[in-house]
Amino acid sequence: MLQKDNTIKVAKLNGTVKECFNERPFLFNTYLVEQDLAETRVPNIGKAVDDLHRALCACDLENRAKFFKNFPSVQRLLNTFGTEEEVTNNF
Repeated sequence: MLQKDNTIKVAKLNGTVKECFNERPFLFNTYLVEQDLAETRVPNIGKAVDDLHRALCACDLENRAKFFKNFPSVQRLLNTFGTEEEVTNNF
């Protein structure tokens, strides 16, 4: 449950506005809080997933395939991140 004193309103691409956890990545961090992760842990996890998502978006397809061959479960995590943040979600 989001604490009201730590929220921000975020406009989504579909035109709706969502009340979110007030630390980037806003939408993914809110998703984590909704999954009952402790708000004290969410910022570090969100930043780590954001950084990994950015790094893999910058990879060519060959290196991306090699990465996911070795770490297949990460693919689901990054697709969830992309869906929540409304960015690349088709790894």
